[in-house]
Amino acid sequence: MLVSSFGISSFSTGSMAQRSESSRYWLELTNLSDRSISFEFAAHVTRYSSMPYGQPTDLLVQLAELKKFVGGALAGDYHTWYAGDWALESGHPVLRLTVPVPAKSSQPVRLSASSVDRYPQAEGYVELTVPVIRSATPPFEWIPQSDRPVPVLLYPSTEERAAQGGSVIASARQPLPLVTGQAYHEIPPNTSLKIRAIPLHDILVRKPAFLAATAGPPDEDAARSLIEMLTALGDNDRAALNELLKTMQSPIRVENRD
Repeated sequence: MLVSSFGISSFSTGSMAQRSESSRYWLELTNLSDRSISFEFAAHVTRYSSMPYGQPTDLLVQLAELKKFVGGALAGDYHTWYAGDWALESGHPVLRLTVPVPAKSSQPVRLSASSVDRYPQAEGYVELTVPVIRSATPPFEWIPQSDRPVPVLLYPSTEERAAQGGSVIASARQPLPLVTGQAYHEIPPNTSLKIRAIPLHDILVRKPAFLAATAGPPDEDAARSLIEMLTALGDNDRAALNELLKTMQSPIRVENRD
Protein backbone atom coordinates (compact mmCIF):
# COMPACT_ATOMS: atom_id res chain seq x y z
CA MET A 1 0.00 0.00 0.00
CA LEU A 2 1.10 3.58 -0.65
CA VAL A 3 2.00 5.42 2.56
CA SER A 4 3.25 8.93 1.78
CA SER A 5 5.75 11.01 -0.13
CA PHE A 6 9.20 11.61 1.31
CA GLY A 7 12.11 14.02 0.95
CA ILE A 8 15.58 13.78 2.51
CA SER A 9 18.63 16.00 2.09
CA SER A 10 21.98 16.85 3.62
CA PHE A 11 24.09 20.00 3.52
CA SER A 12 27.42 19.79 5.32
CA THR A 13 30.79 21.34 4.49
CA GLY A 14 32.68 19.16 6.95
CA SER A 15 33.61 22.12 9.15
CA MET A 16 32.02 22.09 12.61
CA ALA A 17 32.27 25.88 12.72
CA GLN A 18 29.89 26.23 9.79
CA ARG A 19 26.18 25.56 9.80
CA SER A 20 24.95 22.20 8.50
CA GLU A 21 21.36 21.30 7.65
CA SER A 22 19.52 18.06 7.00
CA SER A 23 16.04 16.68 6.54
CA ARG A 24 15.02 13.18 7.56
CA TYR A 25 11.98 11.02 6.86
CA TRP A 26 10.38 9.08 9.72
CA LEU A 27 7.73 6.40 9.63
CA GLU A 28 6.42 5.23 12.98
CA LEU A 29 4.96 1.79 12.27
CA THR A 30 2.67 0.16 14.86
CA ASN A 31 1.70 -3.49 14.49
CA LEU A 32 -1.73 -3.93 16.09
CA SER A 33 -2.00 -7.65 15.30
CA ASP A 34 -1.41 -10.48 17.78
CA ARG A 35 1.67 -11.83 15.97
CA SER A 36 5.08 -10.55 14.94
CA ILE A 37 5.16 -9.32 11.36
CA SER A 38 8.11 -8.59 9.06
CA PHE A 39 6.95 -5.67 6.94
CA GLU A 40 8.61 -4.65 3.69
CA PHE A 41 9.33 -0.92 3.51
CA ALA A 42 10.11 0.39 0.02
CA ALA A 43 11.36 3.94 -0.68
CA HIS A 44 11.00 4.73 -4.40
CA VAL A 45 13.23 7.60 -5.53
CA THR A 46 11.68 9.63 -8.34
CA ARG A 47 14.01 12.64 -8.15
CA TYR A 48 17.64 12.74 -7.07
CA SER A 49 20.50 15.26 -7.17
CA SER A 50 23.92 15.56 -5.57
CA MET A 51 24.86 19.22 -5.82
CA PRO A 52 27.13 21.10 -6.30
CA TYR A 53 28.17 18.80 -9.14
CA GLY A 54 24.81 18.56 -10.84
CA GLN A 55 22.23 15.84 -11.16
CA PRO A 56 23.53 12.50 -12.51
CA THR A 57 21.35 11.24 -15.33
CA ASP A 58 22.89 7.77 -15.48
CA LEU A 59 20.76 5.49 -13.30
CA LEU A 60 23.75 3.37 -12.30
CA VAL A 61 25.53 6.51 -11.05
CA GLN A 62 22.41 7.51 -9.11
CA LEU A 63 22.22 4.04 -7.60
CA ALA A 64 25.90 4.05 -6.59
CA GLU A 65 25.59 7.50 -4.98
CA LEU A 66 22.41 6.59 -3.12
CA LYS A 67 24.07 3.45 -1.75
CA LYS A 68 26.87 5.69 -0.45
CA PHE A 69 24.82 8.62 0.84
CA VAL A 70 21.73 6.73 2.08
CA GLY A 71 22.99 3.38 3.29
CA GLY A 72 19.70 2.24 4.78
CA ALA A 73 17.70 2.97 7.94
CA LEU A 74 18.51 2.48 11.62
CA ALA A 75 16.36 0.02 13.52
CA GLY A 76 14.48 0.84 16.70
CA ASP A 77 17.53 0.29 18.93
CA TYR A 78 19.38 3.13 17.14
CA HIS A 79 22.45 0.89 16.70
CA THR A 80 21.66 -1.69 14.00
CA TRP A 81 20.41 -1.38 10.44
CA TYR A 82 17.32 -2.93 8.96
CA ALA A 83 18.20 -5.63 6.42
CA GLY A 84 17.84 -4.51 2.81
CA ASP A 85 19.54 -2.77 -0.06
CA TRP A 86 19.16 -0.49 -3.07
CA ALA A 87 18.24 -1.75 -6.56
CA LEU A 88 16.96 -0.44 -9.87
CA GLU A 89 13.29 -1.23 -10.48
CA SER A 90 11.20 0.00 -13.42
CA GLY A 91 13.67 2.77 -14.23
CA HIS A 92 14.24 4.27 -10.77
CA PRO A 93 16.21 3.45 -7.59
CA VAL A 94 14.36 1.67 -4.78
CA LEU A 95 15.48 0.95 -1.22
CA ARG A 96 13.74 -2.15 0.17
CA LEU A 97 14.01 -2.89 3.89
CA THR A 98 12.71 -5.70 6.08
CA VAL A 99 11.19 -4.20 9.24
CA PRO A 100 10.32 -6.77 11.94
CA VAL A 101 7.70 -5.46 14.37
CA PRO A 102 6.58 -7.55 17.37
CA ALA A 103 2.87 -7.88 18.11
CA LYS A 104 1.23 -4.85 19.71
CA SER A 105 4.34 -2.70 19.39
CA SER A 106 5.91 0.05 17.27
CA GLN A 107 9.13 0.49 15.33
CA PRO A 108 10.51 3.61 13.61
CA VAL A 109 12.01 3.68 10.13
CA ARG A 110 14.28 6.70 9.72
CA LEU A 111 15.70 7.63 6.32
CA SER A 112 18.48 10.21 6.23
CA ALA A 113 21.29 11.24 3.89
CA SER A 114 24.86 11.94 4.93
CA SER A 115 27.75 13.47 3.01
CA VAL A 116 30.53 16.06 3.26
CA ASP A 117 30.95 18.61 0.45
CA ARG A 118 28.28 16.80 -1.57
CA TYR A 119 24.67 17.79 -1.02
CA PRO A 120 22.43 14.79 -1.74
CA GLN A 121 18.71 15.33 -2.07
CA ALA A 122 16.24 12.52 -2.78
CA GLU A 123 12.47 12.66 -3.17
CA GLY A 124 9.88 10.01 -3.88
CA TYR A 125 7.25 7.88 -2.22
CA VAL A 126 6.99 5.05 0.32
CA GLU A 127 5.17 1.73 0.06
CA LEU A 128 4.50 -0.81 2.81
CA THR A 129 3.58 -4.47 2.30
CA VAL A 130 3.30 -7.72 4.26
CA PRO A 131 5.40 -10.08 2.13
CA VAL A 132 5.58 -13.83 2.21
CA ILE A 133 8.51 -15.22 4.20
CA ARG A 134 10.49 -18.44 4.15
CA SER A 135 9.31 -21.23 6.40
CA ALA A 136 11.69 -22.06 9.24
CA THR A 137 11.34 -25.78 8.51
CA PRO A 138 12.31 -27.82 5.42
CA PRO A 139 11.71 -27.48 2.51
CA PHE A 140 11.81 -23.74 3.47
CA GLU A 141 8.98 -22.71 1.19
CA TRP A 142 7.57 -19.18 0.89
CA ILE A 143 4.54 -18.86 3.18
CA PRO A 144 2.11 -16.03 4.05
CA GLN A 145 2.65 -14.32 7.41
CA SER A 146 -1.06 -14.07 8.18
CA ASP A 147 -4.39 -15.43 7.02
CA ARG A 148 -6.13 -12.07 7.46
CA PRO A 149 -5.35 -8.37 6.88
CA VAL A 150 -2.77 -6.98 9.31
CA PRO A 151 -4.01 -3.90 11.27
CA VAL A 152 -1.46 -1.10 11.60
CA LEU A 153 -1.13 2.53 12.62
CA LEU A 154 1.11 4.70 10.43
CA TYR A 155 2.62 8.05 11.36
CA PRO A 156 4.92 9.51 8.67
CA SER A 157 6.76 12.73 9.38
CA THR A 158 9.70 14.85 8.29
CA GLU A 159 12.38 16.26 10.59
CA GLU A 160 14.43 19.37 9.80
CA ARG A 161 17.67 19.85 11.74
CA ALA A 162 20.38 22.49 11.84
CA ALA A 163 23.71 22.15 13.64
CA GLN A 164 26.73 24.33 14.29
CA GLY A 165 29.85 23.77 16.34
CA GLY A 166 28.93 20.11 16.70
CA SER A 167 25.62 20.85 18.44
CA VAL A 168 22.05 20.84 17.19
CA ILE A 169 20.80 24.42 17.26
CA ALA A 170 17.33 23.86 15.78
CA SER A 171 15.07 20.88 15.19
CA ALA A 172 11.46 20.58 14.06
CA ARG A 173 9.36 17.53 13.23
CA GLN A 174 6.17 17.83 11.22
CA PRO A 175 3.64 15.16 10.21
CA LEU A 176 3.30 14.26 6.54
CA PRO A 177 -0.08 13.60 4.92
CA LEU A 178 -0.92 9.95 4.39
CA VAL A 179 -2.09 8.90 0.94
CA THR A 180 -5.33 7.56 2.41
CA GLY A 181 -5.76 10.43 4.86
CA GLN A 182 -6.04 8.16 7.90
CA ALA A 183 -3.57 6.51 10.29
CA TYR A 184 -5.37 3.16 10.70
CA HIS A 185 -5.00 0.58 7.91
CA GLU A 186 -5.46 -3.11 7.35
CA ILE A 187 -2.77 -4.40 4.98
CA PRO A 188 -3.69 -7.55 3.05
CA PRO A 189 -0.82 -10.07 3.33
CA ASN A 190 0.81 -11.28 0.14
CA THR A 191 -0.02 -14.94 -0.41
CA SER A 192 1.76 -15.70 -3.69
CA LEU A 193 5.25 -17.09 -4.06
CA LYS A 194 7.92 -14.41 -3.84
CA ILE A 195 9.56 -14.55 -7.26
CA ARG A 196 12.23 -12.10 -8.23
CA ALA A 197 12.99 -11.60 -11.89
CA ILE A 198 16.26 -13.34 -12.73
CA PRO A 199 18.00 -11.81 -15.78
CA LEU A 200 19.10 -15.25 -16.95
CA HIS A 201 20.34 -14.08 -20.35
CA ASP A 202 22.45 -11.31 -18.80
CA ILE A 203 23.95 -13.77 -16.31
CA LEU A 204 24.83 -16.32 -18.96
CA VAL A 205 26.43 -13.93 -21.45
CA ARG A 206 28.09 -11.83 -18.72
CA LYS A 207 26.49 -8.59 -19.91
CA PRO A 208 28.70 -5.70 -18.63
CA ALA A 209 25.79 -3.42 -17.64
CA PHE A 210 24.24 -6.25 -15.62
CA LEU A 211 27.53 -6.98 -13.85
CA ALA A 212 27.96 -3.28 -13.00
CA ALA A 213 24.45 -3.06 -11.60
CA THR A 214 24.90 -6.15 -9.43
CA ALA A 215 28.41 -5.58 -8.13
CA GLY A 216 28.82 -6.74 -4.56
CA PRO A 217 27.92 -9.81 -2.50
CA PRO A 218 25.48 -12.30 -4.10
CA ASP A 219 21.83 -11.88 -3.20
CA GLU A 220 20.65 -14.97 -1.31
CA ASP A 221 17.00 -14.61 -2.34
CA ALA A 222 17.98 -14.14 -5.99
CA ALA A 223 20.21 -17.22 -5.84
CA ARG A 224 17.46 -19.29 -4.22
CA SER A 225 14.94 -18.12 -6.82
CA LEU A 226 17.30 -19.10 -9.63
CA ILE A 227 17.88 -22.54 -8.10
CA GLU A 228 14.13 -23.06 -7.63
CA MET A 229 13.50 -22.10 -11.25
CA LEU A 230 16.20 -24.45 -12.60
CA THR A 231 15.24 -27.43 -10.44
CA ALA A 232 11.61 -27.09 -11.55
CA LEU A 233 12.48 -27.53 -15.23
CA GLY A 234 11.12 -30.58 -17.00
CA ASP A 235 13.15 -32.69 -19.43
CA ASN A 236 12.01 -30.78 -22.54
CA ASP A 237 12.59 -27.36 -20.95
CA ARG A 238 16.00 -28.48 -19.68
CA ALA A 239 17.00 -29.62 -23.14
CA ALA A 240 15.82 -26.35 -24.69
CA LEU A 241 17.77 -24.33 -22.09
CA ASN A 242 20.94 -26.33 -22.74
CA GLU A 243 20.54 -25.78 -26.47
CA LEU A 244 20.26 -22.02 -25.82
CA LEU A 245 23.37 -22.12 -23.62
CA LYS A 246 25.25 -23.91 -26.38
CA THR A 247 24.13 -21.32 -28.94
CA MET A 248 25.37 -18.51 -26.67
CA GLN A 249 28.68 -20.37 -26.29
CA SER A 250 28.24 -20.56 -22.55
CA PRO A 251 30.09 -23.33 -20.66
CA ILE A 252 27.12 -23.74 -18.30
CA ARG A 253 24.89 -26.82 -18.59
CA VAL A 254 21.85 -27.89 -16.53
CA GLU A 255 21.60 -31.59 -15.58
CA ASN A 256 19.13 -33.70 -13.61
CA ARG A 257 20.96 -35.66 -10.91
CA ASP A 258 18.09 -37.18 -8.93
